[in-house]
Amino acid sequence: MAPISRSVPLYVALGPRCLPQGAPTSPALTNTLGLRLDRRLAGLARKLNWRYTRYADDLTFSLPAGHNGPPRVGTLLGSIRRIVENEGFELHPDKTTVSRPGGRQRITGLVVNGDSPPRAPRNFRRRLRAAIHNRLQGKPAHEGESLSTLLGWAAYVFMTNPTEGEKYLADLTRLDGSPAV
Repeated sequence: MAPISRSVPLYVALGPRCLPQGAPTSPALTNTLGLRLDRRLAGLARKLNWRYTRYADDLTFSLPAGHNGPPRVGTLLGSIRRIVENEGFELHPDKTTVSRPGGRQRITGLVVNGDSPPRAPRNFRRRLRAAIHNRLQGKPAHEGESLSTLLGWAAYVFMTNPTEGEKYLADLTRLDGSPAV
């Protein structure tokens, strides 16, 4: 290896070092950094008869259908906190929730309870439907409801319910005149 010439400028970061958010490498880096955490939390979940899943930085613990016996939620939450902190991370207290049967259960913004597959919340779909209806009637859009935003929302619905999402995309295509996403 050749030595670096003294005439080549070298740059040193003076501010805090960090990685950009949203880079294509972010999921792989997150998975690499969280591998040991995932193994420990999955082991805890198995021990207490729960299921563990993670999407990016959203940790989810759920009881399997037909679970018998006490859920031991307190034991689970305390153990999660110890493991997460021991691995050098911290829980966000405002994002830590316990969803019980009978109430709406959401994971990464999708409603997951009941026998239906994960889906966009009903109030989200109603807002999208109303915005599209208003646009088709020639009414002005509300703030934050640009055509590109509505197309994104429709694509989000399409991701979990292709039939419903396709209808919204078709209506938006009539407004825009370009092919559906």
